[in-house]
Amino acid sequence: MTRTSAFLLPDPARVITKPFLPGEHVFSNGQSRAEMIIGRVLGLAETEVADTLAATRLAFLNRHDDMAKVFQRSFEQVVGHIEQPEDLSEDRRMLIGA
Repeated sequence: MTRTSAFLLPDPARVITKPFLPGEHVFSNGQSRAEMIIGRVLGLAETEVADTLAATRLAFLNRHDDMAKVFQRSFEQVVGHIEQPEDLSEDRRMLIGA
């Protein structure tokens, strides 16, 4: 191996996002994996939601453009698992989508 002064840096313009959609395997409690994840997010206090979402956004800040759009699109794919989704805060919707 020969070391050079070249560095490879990430280019957000060339990164794609692929949504993680948990399988619909139903566990012994009658819930799918998606429903279990959503349930955990719904169980968080609003301050925990805000903190977790901020940390998630920070983790992806330099890797993806317009993560809010990605999170919103992902939320829309699982919204059918949520009773009264219209009552959720924007942060909670984004965290579910994340």
